Amino acid sequence: MRRCRSSTGWACWASSKRRPRGWAIVGAYVLAGAGGDHATAFGAYTREMRGFVDACQKLAEGNGKWFVPPTRAWLKFRNLDYRLLPYLPWRRLIEDLPLKAGNAITLKPYAVVPA
Repeated sequence: MRRCRSSTGWACWASSKRRPRGWAIVGAYVLAGAGGDHATAFGAYTREMRGFVDACQKLAEGNGKWFVPPTRAWLKFRNLDYRLLPYLPWRRLIEDLPLKAGNAITLKPYAVVPA
């Protein structure tokens, strides 16, 4: 049981700075459900998570300028965009982007192991 807990902890904190913590919990869930020895568990984890990770990385590409604006003008534009976002026509597109990546994985219902 101790090995499973440490593996699950690793998956929770392996998320990148640009991904919500909830996505890291998906990784922890998949790794905890992989079971078996660590080599088997990490292999199953990698196979299960590959498409999800690719979708998350694709979503993050090119967003560095948005999170760390290179100039004051870009910073003002970004902040104005955040304030106006509820009223802009492309609001739904921006809201739906993370959902697209989040739906790239289907979580399996793992068996409950009695304590």
